[in-house]
Amino acid sequence: MELALKEQSQFRMPRRSVSVRQVAFLLFLACQSSVAATLSAPGQTASPGQSLDVPLSFSASGSTVVGIQFDLQWNQPFSLSVTVGNQLKTSTKVLYSAVIGKGILRCLIAGVNKDPLPDGVLLNLLIGVDPTAGAGVGAITFANLVAANPDGSAASVTSAPLSIQIQAGSGPQLPAQ
Repeated sequence: MELALKEQSQFRMPRRSVSVRQVAFLLFLACQSSVAATLSAPGQTASPGQSLDVPLSFSASGSTVVGIQFDLQWNQPFSLSVTVGNQLKTSTKVLYSAVIGKGILRCLIAGVNKDPLPDGVLLNLLIGVDPTAGAGVGAITFANLVAANPDGSAASVTSAPLSIQIQAGSGPQLPAQ
């Protein structure tokens, strides 16, 4: 019996200590492999004077996001406002929005619970193209994008600018009376 115990003890693996740097690196890798949630809106084509109703969609991509805040920014000849989309209407979250500067609209979607934001159309962007706008491409970009997980830690969210192709000529005209 003693001989068997001695033989087993010879095959023990040496203990290794893990440094703080190694743990930090492993945590970094784990965070990098997570998929980010996304905010997106389809590109549009408009004429001067035209109004657009553009859906702003959210996809959690497997993560759990309970609140999100972002700024919509533009410097083209647009007017912009937001309304609650179908998915947000059926959730327990509330939209807060405020103009915080010229061409900057801040949006906050949050609630007093840990219910996740639903996938789908959260907001409708109501975009008016100025009647005197020239032909070209305009953009509405996302800035200061932050989101939270149920434990209050930061959630990863990505977005892409909303591109609006403005066509030459004028938009719909009212008939003369």
